[in-house]
Amino acid sequence: MVKPELVAAAFHSRNAEKLRREELVQELAFSLHLMSPTAAAAAIEAALASGLLEPVGEQLRLVGEGDAPAEEPVPAVAPPPADDTPDLFHRVVAAVAEATGDSQREVIRKVNRGQKTHYGIRSTTEALLLAADAGVNVAPFLDEARQGLARD
Repeated sequence: MVKPELVAAAFHSRNAEKLRREELVQELAFSLHLMSPTAAAAAIEAALASGLLEPVGEQLRLVGEGDAPAEEPVPAVAPPPADDTPDLFHRVVAAVAEATGDSQREVIRKVNRGQKTHYGIRSTTEALLLAADAGVNVAPFLDEARQGLARD
């Protein structure tokens, strides 16, 4: 089952009423870090099948979006894992946000831009580079980062 708030978050993040399928995958997977590109594509298919999304020409539109209250909160960044322990990426983003005064959303945007500059390195690695540039002590994160690279 596709969570409507995740799909809605992509539309709100782009401030768009309609998005191309590729833009929606980009937003869900890379900008908001809500899921993998494969999971995003599957979520879009499920949302289309359930009627949450409808095709409008070459674009997709969120059904019933006009009926949603304006005050409804939309997650700005990916939620932490279910066990309430933020993953390494989110802990590094929080440290950078605290050090720079930027919002976590802005830090994630910087990570995304850095990934493009550095030819698509892992988001956690890019976040660590950003943290080091911001003067954050990254030593506490390095063992976990190494373990993550060894697993992958």
